[in-house]
Amino acid sequence: MALLASHRADAAVHDVVYALVDDSMWKNLNLSIGATFILPTVDGYSTHFIVAGRVHNIPGVYDSPGAYGLLFDYSSYATVYAKDTGGTLPPNYVWLSTRSDATSLASVRHAFPRLQDRRAIINSMQTDPLHINVLNMLSIGVATALLLALVGTLFSAWLNATGRLTNFAVLRALGMAPRHIAAVWHWPGLLPDPADQTGTLCHRLHREHQ
Repeated sequence: MALLASHRADAAVHDVVYALVDDSMWKNLNLSIGATFILPTVDGYSTHFIVAGRVHNIPGVYDSPGAYGLLFDYSSYATVYAKDTGGTLPPNYVWLSTRSDATSLASVRHAFPRLQDRRAIINSMQTDPLHINVLNMLSIGVATALLLALVGTLFSAWLNATGRLTNFAVLRALGMAPRHIAAVWHWPGLLPDPADQTGTLCHRLHREHQ
C-alpha cells in the first residue's frame, strides 16, 4: 500500500490512479508495469489507471465468475473521482488495524458501535454452543475411528498368529526341525510381519497369565 500511497500527487496533477492488478486482469487485458487502462464508474464516468504492480489474487473481490481483482489507494481514487465528477466518494468499507490490548479495543468499539469486530466474532464462535457441539462430535468420531482401527488390527493379528502357531505345532509334531519352522516363519518376506509378531506376543502373554 505504501507504493500506491506514494503516487497520490499524480492523482491530483495527472488525473490518474495507480493500481495493483491480479493475474486474471493482467492476462486478459495484456497489461504490463506502467501500462494504462480505463474503467467506467457506476455513474457513467471513466477513470484512468496505471499499473503499479501485479499480485496473484486479491481476497474478497471475486463475487462473480470472471471478476477482476483491482487494488488502489482510496485517497488517490477519491481525488480523481472528485476531479472528474465534481462529487464525493463515500467509502463503503473501512478496514481498521488495531492493537489487541483491552484499552485499545474498548476505545475502538466505543467509537464505532456498529463495527464488524473480527476478534468479537471469533470469541463468540469459540463460546457458541452449536460450534462447540460440532467440534466435540467431530473429535468423538475421529477417536472412535482410531479406536476401532486399533482393535481391528490387534484382533486380526491375534487370529493370524493363533492360526500360524497351530500350524507350526502340527509341523513340529510331524518332525520338522525348528530351523525349518523358522524358515517358514520368515518365508513370506525378508522380515516377519509386524501383525504376526504383535499377535504372537499377545498370545504368549495370554498363555502366561492362564
